Amino acid sequence: MDLKLIWSKHKVRLIALIVLAGVALLWLVFSPTTFKFLHGDAQETLREAETALSEHSYQEALTLYQKAMLIDKSNYLPYLAAAEIYSLKNQPQNALDLILQGVQNAAEKKELYLEAGRLSLALNDPQKAREYLLHADQQDFQTHLLAGQTYLVQDNLPQAQKMLSAATTTQPTDPASHYYLALALVFDDPQKALEEAKTASERNWEGKAKALSLQQTLAEMLAAKNDLFKTTLMCYALLAAGYPQPTINPLKAVLRQDPKYRDALILLGTVQFKLEQENEALSYLNAALQIDPAYAQTSLLLGQIYESQTNFPEAQKYFEQASELEHLNVTFLEELATFYERREQFTQATDTWEKLTANEEEVDLTKIENEIHLAFLYLDKLHDLAKGGDWASQLKTASDSDSLPLPDADLKSRIEDLDLWFSFSQGKEKEALEGYQTLVTQSPYNPLFWYHKAKVEEALGKKKESKESLTRARDLDLTGEIGLLPQ
Repeated sequence: MDLKLIWSKHKVRLIALIVLAGVALLWLVFSPTTFKFLHGDAQETLREAETALSEHSYQEALTLYQKAMLIDKSNYLPYLAAAEIYSLKNQPQNALDLILQGVQNAAEKKELYLEAGRLSLALNDPQKAREYLLHADQQDFQTHLLAGQTYLVQDNLPQAQKMLSAATTTQPTDPASHYYLALALVFDDPQKALEEAKTASERNWEGKAKALSLQQTLAEMLAAKNDLFKTTLMCYALLAAGYPQPTINPLKAVLRQDPKYRDALILLGTVQFKLEQENEALSYLNAALQIDPAYAQTSLLLGQIYESQTNFPEAQKYFEQASELEHLNVTFLEELATFYERREQFTQATDTWEKLTANEEEVDLTKIENEIHLAFLYLDKLHDLAKGGDWASQLKTASDSDSLPLPDADLKSRIEDLDLWFSFSQGKEKEALEGYQTLVTQSPYNPLFWYHKAKVEEALGKKKESKESLTRARDLDLTGEIGLLPQ
């Protein structure tokens, strides 16, 4: 039941959304049409929507934007703002439907077509994305950038290079365009690709880490002597960035030269799995397993494929095999632990999380998050108050003594949530409720805190308050995880 402070992951996007709300409001203020027809109502509605957004009241903001659309259908900005809320809520199809409604009604359509292209790409429909982008502003940087990404997905690298080069010319200081151009150049001009990746990695932006990783992979590739290894590294760079399609033919060419090239077999198996060609993926990965049965990554991938096919016994066999081959590697242990959780094998899950936390020598944010997660598993799934309480007490002591490795207010509030939930699990409902009333005041945007408050209120017979808290939890939930918890 470990939910991170979800809204912080979307902070940049949310700020942009609030700015968009403000722009929509200004549009209404200065639009002659709006001034003549229902000016006051529309202006007030958008002001209310902007306020709701600033308070993370997404459903209220969405309702207000829909009201603004009814007042003035010709203003495209409320469509964009409302669609962005759906995107934040991980509902891209709803967002696209709303944008297409705006295309039918709004006077200015180019921004809407651009967003339709972006959403279609997110929905894995690059052909539709290209169709929508043809109606966007063809001189706009964002159009070039998005079109370049679309061509990358479709393995049309020459067109991707053309679009992304135009983007770097239009806005030479934007790191994203340099990053995607580097990907488009990987096969045709790896030295130029390295330069573009370096440019992207030198600037502070949300993709800095992946740009740096690409730079390191390309540098390793250029220093390599073996041509098969070089090609495999190029393919790895594209696959790691989320573009499997362009790697298929190069990897098959490698395997024609050396059918037993393990890394190419594993990569091609991974590519086919990403493209939902599971039988082909199994064929390549089983061939790799025959060549090197001790390589844990192959077993891990086989476990993931068999799980996707609902062949759970085989999946478990390979997840366990991977963790045995790399028994000190926390990544393989985490994959096994989360598999056990998905199968509701909670005793095996907690045993594996115990091994994982013991192997994490560095006391960092990830280790503490894993310990919080483990404590909740003991409390909620195994109802083991002794072990869950022990973890909760250890973490609370560290938090109260300021001995946490990171002085993070979010982390401290999550440990406080765990401690309060432990109190509730012990039957101390009133004490827990007092704590949760304080916690949601101090940290008002964490959906799990509101969910826990709702469950405590329900236990105390406070039905009205519980319903309100649960509604707030659902509204704040941007990943759908609250809906998976007992309601």
